Amino acid sequence: MKISAIAILALSLSASPQEPTLEATLTWMHDFTVARDPIFGHGNYIASTMTRDQWIFDSHGCSSSITDKLDSWDSAGKDHTVFHEILVSKFLLQGLDPESIEITDGFPALPKVHGVFVSTNNDTKSVDSFSNGKANIKTNRVEIDFTSRSDADRFAKAFRHAIVLCGGKPSVF
Repeated sequence: MKISAIAILALSLSASPQEPTLEATLTWMHDFTVARDPIFGHGNYIASTMTRDQWIFDSHGCSSSITDKLDSWDSAGKDHTVFHEILVSKFLLQGLDPESIEITDGFPALPKVHGVFVSTNNDTKSVDSFSNGKANIKTNRVEIDFTSRSDADRFAKAFRHAIVLCGGKPSVF
């Protein structure tokens, strides 16, 4: 019995969709963070300050970074910038543990923030963190924050997918 071209086309259209490629996943992660509204809240150090936080994910293949652009200003009516900081974490996706992804809900100064945290494989200190371009510390964790839990959940799912596609493995213990 011969199978017609129409039958083959119908079968191929009904097949389940392929998982997104690494390139498509990384592009989505970048675009998703750029499109999110900044996080507004009270400063951590001075009660009268307000903060504006913009988080951006970027990647060149499996080499990635998360940038946090933070501005703080006096909320007592002076409205001038008192603090400007750019925090950058650089890491290799294959060095992260895809099973370690955690989402936290709220911080004391920012109760409506949902943080996505990912640890390095076997907790190695392989994440390079910089503050305003100066080398700061090596750490074993990366973070990116969102204003909605659903945004954090979606990003965490894509983050895990990208880590696995880059060869990231769970920690041994």
